[in-house]
Amino acid sequence: MSATAELTPLEMNPDIRFQWTAALRSGDYPQGTCALYNGNGYCCLGVLCELARKAGVVELTRNEKTGEWFYDGHAQLPPQSVRDWAGLDETREVAIRRFDSDDDVSWPSSDALVSLNDDDLASFAQIADAIDGKQPEGTS
Repeated sequence: MSATAELTPLEMNPDIRFQWTAALRSGDYPQGTCALYNGNGYCCLGVLCELARKAGVVELTRNEKTGEWFYDGHAQLPPQSVRDWAGLDETREVAIRRFDSDDDVSWPSSDALVSLNDDDLASFAQIADAIDGKQPEGTS
């Protein structure tokens, strides 16, 4: 029997998850890598930070010397204020959980959203599907 993977929705505030996945699918946010926001595009977690900014949770600032952009001093991972607002757990890595099964044995594994965005170059729509617990289109 071959192994299959069943995704579960990302554990967070369901209203924020809905807003986030809708924003990822909207086409309103150009996709970027290696930073929450790089001046031209956002990583998937940067879109979450941008929603938090629009809700008045964080501020976006730019270091004029380096050109880096920061949400409350964070350029790579969401600050705790965003994590709290979104209802994400306390771990630094935001990851979806897969339940891989083979011969009726299941074990959890995870995929960091940063890796899906930066390493796998998954589209925002594919990442939104994964956040919602659906197998992303175009993947097996």
